Amino acid sequence: MQNMKLEGRWIVVTGASAGLGREMSIVLARDWGANVIPVARRADRLEALATEIREKHGRECLPIGADLASAHGPERVFEGATDGRDVYGAILNAGVTFSGHAIEQDHDDFERMLATNVSSQVSLSKRFGRYFADRGDGGGIMLVSSLTSMAPFPYQAAYAGTKAFLTTYGRSLAHELRARNVSLTVFMPGGIATDMLDVSGMGKWKKGDVGVMDVEVCAREAVRGFVKRKGFHVPGFVNQLSAIALKLAPHAIAVKVIAKIYNDGVSMAAPAPAPAPAPAVSDKSPAESRKDLS
Repeated sequence: MQNMKLEGRWIVVTGASAGLGREMSIVLARDWGANVIPVARRADRLEALATEIREKHGRECLPIGADLASAHGPERVFEGATDGRDVYGAILNAGVTFSGHAIEQDHDDFERMLATNVSSQVSLSKRFGRYFADRGDGGGIMLVSSLTSMAPFPYQAAYAGTKAFLTTYGRSLAHELRARNVSLTVFMPGGIATDMLDVSGMGKWKKGDVGVMDVEVCAREAVRGFVKRKGFHVPGFVNQLSAIALKLAPHAIAVKVIAKIYNDGVSMAAPAPAPAPAPAVSDKSPAESRKDLS
């Protein structure tokens, strides 16, 4: 398939109110001349982004406020995006993270993570996959996964698990869609200098440190991989080496190294929760660090 032609075309970006999603929206408009449909829950941030894209970069922008963890969130996004316009691409970036001991994650928070990171991605990729296949004009999808999907990640257990699903699902779906002239890229960043780095328990690392990418650099790499229709895209030489190491290293070794790195971050992020006095039972579990960044 030829590279995507984004000039004047509509591209959906979920999780666009902050971090990587916001930067990808700007890169799409500024560097590739695309019109952008940014999606997130935080309407005020979306409106600020829309103003910047229209006034500074001269492109059209249609913000859609939606909670992708809700039952009808994905449908709302798809119907709103395709109502009266031809959508050419969808970058599915929205995600929720949690750092800490898995057994201490509140189960409602886990269900929200599952809905945002997995269920909404599957729903939107199916809807846009069928839409692009029916249009037949070579549209494309990108799923934003993570290097955490490539090995066991203690203290990021649920998050890494959702990303592992996304990587396997995305690479499988890419094969199915290729025959219908639709590309699907699985984007696999490592650490990015955004708010999510603090939430992930890695706040002691910062932009410029080994393995931590500047968010704008990462966004440019993401869009480049999307345009080139790469099936699997890891940005940056250090991340590419890390991906090889995670793939080749025995999990028994990898998990010990990762646990040490993340345990240090978790310890810095918040004190260990005090044990509940017996025999009291609480239906709320302490979370050492969490934040919804969709």
